[in-house]
Amino acid sequence: MGISRDHWHKRRATGGKRKPLRKKRKFELGRPAANTKLGAQRIHTVRTRGGNKKYRFQTEAEEEALNKKRSKKCEAKYKARQRFAKVEPALEEQFATGRVLACVASRPGQCGRADGYILEGKELEFYMRKIKSKKAK
Repeated sequence: MGISRDHWHKRRATGGKRKPLRKKRKFELGRPAANTKLGAQRIHTVRTRGGNKKYRFQTEAEEEALNKKRSKKCEAKYKARQRFAKVEPALEEQFATGRVLACVASRPGQCGRADGYILEGKELEFYMRKIKSKKAK
């Protein structure tokens, strides 16, 4: 049938069933989720209404952040901070396995980009407990 963004399949506010007025239309079209993950960059273009394009990121690009050049002042501050920086044992364990838990903060635009942060401290402990309880079931 295909994914659609219609509201005819939903019930009314009173709880009654809605009768569909028509079949699915092209302008009600929906698309499968991009399921963006960290890793090598793969971008697919999607043709949209009016011949426009949207970009589906299959994986998030990290190379851009690594290749940026810093000023000398910024570099000095960074090195000073790194001397006292400690990584949590739980976080080191995640890096060793190659999987890091992160929380998506926002998904701006419609191009598959996702902003977020790596889980640390009590927040990380909480989600680790949740994952272990799910695996135990």
